[in-house]
Amino acid sequence: MYRGRLIFPFLAVIGRLDVNASSQDPDGSGELTEGYDSVFREPHTYTDSAEQRQDTRKERCVIVPCQVEDQVWEAQRQIQAGNNPDSRMVLVFHFSDLERLGLVNRTTGVAELHPNDRLDRLLNCRTKKLVQSFRNPPGLFAISCTPAGFGLGGSRNLLVCVFEEREQGVTG
Repeated sequence: MYRGRLIFPFLAVIGRLDVNASSQDPDGSGELTEGYDSVFREPHTYTDSAEQRQDTRKERCVIVPCQVEDQVWEAQRQIQAGNNPDSRMVLVFHFSDLERLGLVNRTTGVAELHPNDRLDRLLNCRTKKLVQSFRNPPGLFAISCTPAGFGLGGSRNLLVCVFEEREQGVTG
């Protein structure tokens, strides 16, 4: 059965949120007892003894072939505190690659790439050399991961993930 393929593939290094590792007590005898907020489903932030802001987010990196469809890169966006550049990138993954890498749940068929996963860098598919890395903060985080390409070969073929930069200032 033919399922198509990616055009001009790259390798995406994606930092997937590791909830178990993030849940550990991040500050020892400090005010936090766990690093992950189960109500808001996000890692906590705290101020360490040196008055530096720390994030309890822990990640597991995966390398996945993708097709890059860049949208907006560091577009100027003025706020009261100055420029807050805006970036958006769309990555298209092929389900056959996700299945091969164990990134599709065998029971539900749902892809294991989720909103809140972070795009770390892009590599050349053949040489594995760095093409581009992405600053963190602000980071490029997945805001949606949508199955697409239903029909070719009688199955679903593509997962389209939109990554956006997190705002670093107040806009209002």
